[in-house]
Amino acid sequence: MTFPTWPPEQRAHYTAYRAAELIAIDGHLDEPSWLAAPRSPRFRDMTHGGPAVHDTRAAVLWDDANLYIIYECVDPYLDSEVVAHAGPVYAEDAVEIFATPTPDDV
Repeated sequence: MTFPTWPPEQRAHYTAYRAAELIAIDGHLDEPSWLAAPRSPRFRDMTHGGPAVHDTRAAVLWDDANLYIIYECVDPYLDSEVVAHAGPVYAEDAVEIFATPTPDDV
């Protein structure tokens, strides 16, 4: 599958915000920083550029030690054909994070 390369003016942008307090990695988004963090615009479909079928958004926070990322995916059909560890989840509806450390971080 080949995906289009979107022109810069059509690419979505989002600003990561500094967390005001320690964020617990517990699956709960009840800290004041998460409650105040603006959500991204609704994700767009990679194949045609229109709004995604289901509402999906992200929020990103950081502190001196960590980067915190959440996805909020509204999808009534949560299932997957891919069950293998490190399987090709990209072949199905999925959200993924691709991060590249700077040379000083490795």
